[in-house]
Amino acid sequence: MRYLIAGNGPAAVNAARAIRSLDAAGEIVMVSPEANEPYSRITVPEYMAGETDESGMLFAPGFYEDCGVQTRLGASVASLRPEEHTAVLSSGEEIKYDRLLLATGATPFVPDWADMSLRGMYTLWNKADAEQIRQSMAPGENAVIAGAGLVAFQAARALNAYGMKVTLVARRYIMSRQLDAHAAEMLKSTAESCGVRVLLHTSVSELHSEGGEVTGVTLTSGERIDTRCVLACMGTKPNLDMLTGLLDCEGGVDVDDYMRTALPDVYAAGDIVRAKMHGGGRGVRAIWPNAVAQGRTAGLNMAGCPTIWEGSRAMNSIKLFGLSFISAGATDAAEGETETLLSAKPNDYRKLITDGDGVLRGVMFAGAVREAGILAARVGEKPGGFRGSLPEAEPDIVRE
Repeated sequence: MRYLIAGNGPAAVNAARAIRSLDAAGEIVMVSPEANEPYSRITVPEYMAGETDESGMLFAPGFYEDCGVQTRLGASVASLRPEEHTAVLSSGEEIKYDRLLLATGATPFVPDWADMSLRGMYTLWNKADAEQIRQSMAPGENAVIAGAGLVAFQAARALNAYGMKVTLVARRYIMSRQLDAHAAEMLKSTAESCGVRVLLHTSVSELHSEGGEVTGVTLTSGERIDTRCVLACMGTKPNLDMLTGLLDCEGGVDVDDYMRTALPDVYAAGDIVRAKMHGGGRGVRAIWPNAVAQGRTAGLNMAGCPTIWEGSRAMNSIKLFGLSFISAGATDAAEGETETLLSAKPNDYRKLITDGDGVLRGVMFAGAVREAGILAARVGEKPGGFRGSLPEAEPDIVRE
């Protein structure tokens, strides 16, 4: 049996481990455009700022050898001939497979105003990006980050810690996938107290350059900022070009409960899949724990052990500028749901969301997060009363 895995992130690695746990003799071939051992993207901003080295980024050192994986590093799966069970690589090599896993992750979205051919204009997603950005980093110099999400704030924290004067430009309220409006305001205030300018409801309207190098930006507010370092951190799109003409993959590829796509013997996992979600519905939830679990589920099924995907969970644990956040499930109440504020103190914000049956639908903690994990694990269940779950907590406000 030959298993071909496209990707070398958490979904790919955990799929290979699951396959190897059931099939000691099968051939596993892993294809990745990055010629590295598997590393954690969450550490890329730290690597950029010199806060960790390459070895500190690895989450599975020695994985290829330990798992008996053949590699095709520096190449990607460019196209498929599914009727022939054949993948064509960007290098021109063709590889036959019995089972194929697509775990190709995502790439940064590049806005129209960003000319990526210019020195000083960057995205921040992988190790190579971090190494390029270093060329434009200098303490005391301006840096502009366009974006409102987690990567934008991770980049802002890292460049701020390096000593740069950081301006973060956000078109909407910040980190809307992870935080509610109150927690987002806490993050904004904390970032500003550390010296980061956070400009909401504005964006870059023009990028200025001279001699092939960025010299500054003009914002929609009319302000011009002189800088040699501009980062576009404005979301990602799934890497699914190899499925062009084969499947409709707008926004993600659909998989069934066994992580199978509509193509024969082709599975998918991680940031590229629209899968069943915990609590109902289907969608892409691009977070590390889901990628790990989906990869393992796909690998078990590929190796012949039927395993049902139980559903993606929305859960985030973040620390930025010294402020911790944990969210799980919904961050704002829908119609018919109730928000209970356990605390709304400046550095102790705790909110629960329950439905009409008392089922916990969401947890949002910021600052004091010690008890958050207890309840985050129980989203979708009845927590048995606030006092039983959080012994010292008394609800401050209940909003229906």
